Amino acid sequence: MAMTLTLTHVIAENAPAEAAILLSELLAFTKASRMRQRVIIWGAAPPGLRVPDDVPCEHVPGGLLNLPKPIRTILRGSSPAVVHAWGTAALPLAGYACNGESSLVLTLVDPAEVMEARRWCCDWAGETEGLSILCTSAGLARRLVAAGVAKSNVTVLPPVINPLRADTSGKIVRRTDLGLPEDANVLLTAEPPSRAGGQFFAVWTMAVLRKIRPNLHLVIPGVSREQRRLQDFIATMYCPEAFHTCGERFSFGHILGLSDLLVFPAIEDIPVGGLVQGMALGVPVVAADVPAVREWITDEQTGFLCRSGDMHDLAVRIREALEDNVLRQKCVENARAVVRAADIGPKWLDTYDKVLHRAVHAPVRRESLIRLAHWTLTGAAGG
Repeated sequence: MAMTLTLTHVIAENAPAEAAILLSELLAFTKASRMRQRVIIWGAAPPGLRVPDDVPCEHVPGGLLNLPKPIRTILRGSSPAVVHAWGTAALPLAGYACNGESSLVLTLVDPAEVMEARRWCCDWAGETEGLSILCTSAGLARRLVAAGVAKSNVTVLPPVINPLRADTSGKIVRRTDLGLPEDANVLLTAEPPSRAGGQFFAVWTMAVLRKIRPNLHLVIPGVSREQRRLQDFIATMYCPEAFHTCGERFSFGHILGLSDLLVFPAIEDIPVGGLVQGMALGVPVVAADVPAVREWITDEQTGFLCRSGDMHDLAVRIREALEDNVLRQKCVENARAVVRAADIGPKWLDTYDKVLHRAVHAPVRRESLIRLAHWTLTGAAGG
């Protein structure tokens, strides 16, 4: 960079895990860059977030009342060139953090946030060039454009995540910590459980396969309403001991290190950061054939694809992944190579740098941000 760029990252406690880990990766990789960065966390730190010791990090209490006051205290009159919101949950706080000289960038990882991002972006129509949005998949970018966001405001940057580099807690997790037998075949689903994520299909399929392979166990990480529904469902089954819902006690990267297979039975596009982590760590992947998955998985080349929502096909591909050692190893090696080629490096950072500098030349009006932040917090437009 020709000049030092001041950059403030804003992330909320309910940010998607993929966003928290990707921010950790970015902070670790850009420590020696000419950017001056700081992190503001709204509420508790989200799982997976790791902030280097030399990066200023401050907390704003959770909740919606008196939000502007702590932001003014933290910024102390300074104006970052760019405020980077990680997920739409951080946008109200990021809106208050911006001023007439600050620009706003949003990283979007979850398709469920597309319409909220569209509302923020399109509300500025005619006032600025709009909100710059970084997407972790081409499918997300297409959804945003279809929703009315200008194509020029959207940039695709892949969710390149190395779980070993991102998780620096030094914590050692063993199978016994999750109640898993040492000789079990351990399957892992994406986090958190959701209807779109298809974990329900993974549970059903596991129950069927366990009649053939009684040493199978399924780990379901994360916390959500769907997790509680799955727990109630599992309690009615003949083999509840084969299922392990571990909440947020352990990072996804740690559990991947204990797993023999990552099962990703999505019924529609969901964040694929967990899938990329599995590929990076050398865990074989069985995944549903949905657009976001196809950006990373080629059937029998980098993983095993199954028809979305088809439990029989999911069971067949799981058995194939477990039993065909040669094909499984080929997929693991190819998947690692794909992730390695896309890892955060000069090309990735060059694209990120261009987005930041483009945003600097299109600062949003402070009154627009304050109005949108207030609207989001109160549920009604107001000034």
